[in-house]
Amino acid sequence: MAEYIETMAYSLKQWDRLYGNGKLGKPLLDDDYYRSMAFGGLFKKGTQTPTDSFKELVPSGSDRIKIIQIIFNEQEGNQSKGTKCN
Repeated sequence: MAEYIETMAYSLKQWDRLYGNGKLGKPLLDDDYYRSMAFGGLFKKGTQTPTDSFKELVPSGSDRIKIIQIIFNEQEGNQSKGTKCN
């Protein structure tokens, strides 16, 4: 599962570089931010409850909270670092 997270984070960064806010060829966000967003697929369906895989990959409760907050902010367009999609 760790490979999934790293691959997804890299893909998000590349997408941002080519099509997102970083259209000038340089992504605007740091690697940790993209990595946090990559965990968005590791929640139980239709909930905000992290899966066991998420918990195994992020054993620290405080780190989980930071990741969950980034994901929530991006979903809601609330204090996100990126621009809300149309």
